[in-house]
Amino acid sequence: MSVETDAPRRDRSHLLLYSIIAAVFVILAIWGLIAYPGVTENAEARQKADRTIDAMEEAGLPTPSRDFLVRTLGTDGGFPCRDPGGAFEKAVWNLQLTNGAAHVGVRPVLVTRNLVRAEAIVLGVYCPDQLATFERYRDSLRYS
Repeated sequence: MSVETDAPRRDRSHLLLYSIIAAVFVILAIWGLIAYPGVTENAEARQKADRTIDAMEEAGLPTPSRDFLVRTLGTDGGFPCRDPGGAFEKAVWNLQLTNGAAHVGVRPVLVTRNLVRAEAIVLGVYCPDQLATFERYRDSLRYS
């Protein structure tokens, strides 16, 4: 009495499935690399980074490196310039202006003006048309 198994056939079907999944991942990875809009380092991005660093030094604030500003803000200001007066940006700021506790311990704190001055400098250099919106929000905060 012999028992026949479907093991070889089942292994081939798994191999086919794994090959299809791997091919899909490779295609998605190639598409992601092509579709991703990388930040190009150009003279305008370096000039804006230098202006930002100069303004921060003049205000007495710590300055990030030029390469960091070029990579993160590019020529258009990146995330800070998308919607500085919008609900999401205000929520992020309100969350950052807390005591650092978690969950029920989170409490708002009075902050120094220097904490929000750097954001105003970035907006002034990269997207000056949106600076007034942020300044209205900044002026509504309470400072120590």
